[in-house]
Amino acid sequence: MALVSRTQDPVLSNSLFITKNLPSLEFENALSEDEKQLLHLRNNSHAILVTQCALATAIVNILNAAKRYISEHLMSQKDLETDKRNSITGNGPNVGIIGCGQLGSQISNCLLTIGQVEAKNLHISTRRPESLDHLSQKGVQCYYDNKRLISSVDVVILCVLPSQVSVVAQEIKDAISPSLVILCPFSSFSLHRLHKILGSDNLIPFGIQRSDVAVNSNYNYNVGVVKALESRNIVLGTCPIGVVKEGSMVHTDERVAESLILAVANVCTVHGCSIDQTLDIISKSVFGENEKNKAQNTNLLTSKEFGFNPTMGSHSRAFPHFNLVDSYSKGTLLQKHLQTNQAIQKSFATRYCHIFDDYIYKRTFGHLQ
Repeated sequence: MALVSRTQDPVLSNSLFITKNLPSLEFENALSEDEKQLLHLRNNSHAILVTQCALATAIVNILNAAKRYISEHLMSQKDLETDKRNSITGNGPNVGIIGCGQLGSQISNCLLTIGQVEAKNLHISTRRPESLDHLSQKGVQCYYDNKRLISSVDVVILCVLPSQVSVVAQEIKDAISPSLVILCPFSSFSLHRLHKILGSDNLIPFGIQRSDVAVNSNYNYNVGVVKALESRNIVLGTCPIGVVKEGSMVHTDERVAESLILAVANVCTVHGCSIDQTLDIISKSVFGENEKNKAQNTNLLTSKEFGFNPTMGSHSRAFPHFNLVDSYSKGTLLQKHLQTNQAIQKSFATRYCHIFDDYIYKRTFGHLQ
């Protein structure tokens, strides 16, 4: 009778909580003492998954915003060719996920909910597209054709097993466009190796690092990823810069922020934006700056942080293409600036958290589509 009462309790109605306070039925009861020493890996694994999903959601959201601002800049140019202008207009970038196992399915769920990506703009290529009927019914494009996906999206997230990366790379490398941004959640491949097999340097690694010491953790493996990301503390723990990382079970490499900024700059360059336009787009999309608060903040990025002196040429020309692989591994002026400028770190963290706060606000007040 006590067990029945527990399952009727709305707080414990989830099957994960049925065994709460019933030691003989708990998973841990069947483990040896040596095996129990490994139980902390459940929280560790969950923390990594939550961080991967948070980064994917935030990066896609920022790239989406950048695309809107690029469209606004180009639409204001009266002499722009119509077909070029139409190539980047629309409701948002098409996002692709290759592989839909645990990581791919969790990321897709976060993109559709927290990231508010329209289902029609999400493409998933998986060996078993028939298993994704629940997503297809929502309008998500589900199929098994990696090359078709690469040719249809603006940003792609590789969620395949490490053993499959080389095979997938051979399928898609000839279809990768200069503007395609590739997100790499896994850490088993070095960036230089990925660069070599994919033929693209427009790669953003997630740079997730585990603590060597058993630390205090807010991560609870009993809570789903979307639910976990409703916690401000957990969201802050996934942010690359502008947060205290001591005591975190896992944390994100600071260089991820630089890779994201340079990726936005590369997309702007592909679409012919000038240096001044690119800096404005980065300011708005990455740091959430607008005309009202820009006047109060003098710490926004300038061309100098990208290695360009104003006297070297006019800001009416575009930035050159930035090699994200070399920048990540060798270090740059921009990287140093992001690591030392607290004002810009705070702006980045505020913009990052706003993505998740906005979802909670819209869901609370019924403003979600």
